[in-house]
Amino acid sequence: MKIVIALFACLSFINCSEDKDDFPNELPAITQEGKDTAGCLVNGDLFLLSGDIGTQRSNPNVSFTNFLFEGYKSINISISDFKKMNKSIVINLSFKEDLTLNQNIPVIYSLVEAVEKVEENVDNIIANASFFSEDIRYETIDISNNYIKFLKIDISNRIISGIFNLNLKSRDSNDIIRLTNGRFDLKINDYIE
Repeated sequence: MKIVIALFACLSFINCSEDKDDFPNELPAITQEGKDTAGCLVNGDLFLLSGDIGTQRSNPNVSFTNFLFEGYKSINISISDFKKMNKSIVINLSFKEDLTLNQNIPVIYSLVEAVEKVEENVDNIIANASFFSEDIRYETIDISNNYIKFLKIDISNRIISGIFNLNLKSRDSNDIIRLTNGRFDLKINDYIE
């Protein structure tokens, strides 16, 4: 009987360990290896890259376009947490010159403002971010501590990694959410020359 109880306890421990790995309770480490990890705290709650969008798109979805409108290049990063929060973060950058690593890039424009800025063709770097929660969309507001910092952009190995902190405002109300301690280490799955 003692052997059966010990065997049951061991099997239970193994199953708990697998469950813990499937649903981490902490942010992933800040790495630069293309591990397809991402996460942040959303108003203090853990947001982790998890789940799949479906047959049309992958999670994460990272695209890098080497030529866009008016001579801009672009990076679009989309990460979703479908297992716990059912929410998504989208960060878009349009830029004319190569990005400098380890430099805070201000993320201050709404999507509409970002499109207008590209059409005006005046800024070297234009960045915006959105957060989707059910039917609510939050967008970048002009706050000085909104930034994204790239730690690695390796086109030949299709790796992009970095950190971010964002304050976003609901399009329908004055609600503000804070995305803090953000980090991503992703594979670029769409590269257009």
